[in-house]
Amino acid sequence: MRELLKLASPCRLCPRQCGVDRLSGARGFCQAGKELLVSYIGKHHGEEPPLSGSNGSGTVFFGHCTMSCVFCQNWQISQAHRELRPITPEELAAELLRLQNEQAHNINLVSPTQYAPWIIEALTLAKQSGLTIPVVYNTNGYESMEILALLAKHVDIYLPDLKYADNISAARYSQTANYVESNLAAVKFMLKQKGLLQLKNDLAVRGVIVRHLVLPSLIKESKEILTALHSLNPDISISLMSQYTPRHQAQNISALNRRLSADEYTEVVEYAAALGLENVWTQELSSQDILAPDFSAAKPFAMVDK
Repeated sequence: MRELLKLASPCRLCPRQCGVDRLSGARGFCQAGKELLVSYIGKHHGEEPPLSGSNGSGTVFFGHCTMSCVFCQNWQISQAHRELRPITPEELAAELLRLQNEQAHNINLVSPTQYAPWIIEALTLAKQSGLTIPVVYNTNGYESMEILALLAKHVDIYLPDLKYADNISAARYSQTANYVESNLAAVKFMLKQKGLLQLKNDLAVRGVIVRHLVLPSLIKESKEILTALHSLNPDISISLMSQYTPRHQAQNISALNRRLSADEYTEVVEYAAALGLENVWTQELSSQDILAPDFSAAKPFAMVDK
């Protein structure tokens, strides 16, 4: 554990490489410090079908984020840092085992990158105590090869975002300068490490699912992202999300201060089909409100009382 924590002192857990000494209490761009912070732990039914299944995905929402998206649906915990609670790796390991005992289909780690060393320790402890269900690394896709290499024996399924095809958009809307090249390299590395999605009894057990949230006014970038994914592997599993809702700071940005139109989403879905991408999940536009989380109304923590 001590060797892993050195990755946060100076911090190089994401491609931003901010270099702050988090173990001494300093906070970098993501604002994460030396404590592992979570907002919610419980079963979640809003993921892709092979992840949610019938029993739900055993989800851990971590606090903070390595990016700062103006439209973030989880902004209450990723940027405003509301209702975050410290937890030790030992406590997290116990919670992961609880989720398994409650018949969750997998462990789903949401926004985990800034806490990778602590999470690896928790997973190691949990597996030593009997954790056997697949582990999902649910990430914004802004990952370093060094961290992904360390995750190889701990993670079964990667669930990365591909947000942008243009670094100008990444800088403008997520304050991230080198997202595109880091993102594509990370997804390529994930595919090489875990391969295409594998299912058993219709549930994901290993591999990669790439998510892309289609944004209003950025349809051209959505098409470029699909073209890039097709180049990586035409059989890659893709989740094309239509659930964009103008939240957080997006309400002050004219290009983003509206919902995605049916015509825009249909254009992207049809483009994926024209490319020959067949392993694609789509959403109904009516799901926009249902699938957009609101942490201001949720209980801060769904955990067994200590």
